[in-house]
Amino acid sequence: MKLGKVMINVHSVYALLVIDLARSINRLHRIISYPYTRNHYSS
Repeated sequence: MKLGKVMINVHSVYALLVIDLARSINRLHRIISYPYTRNHYSS
């Protein structure tokens, strides 16, 4: 019973970390790709 609760805790923490990581990557990608797309459309 205790092991099951620990597994659920680990799973929820892992899910939160993955979501946070995905958000960070998305933000980074937007920052990196913004100048390229702007230059592409202006030229």
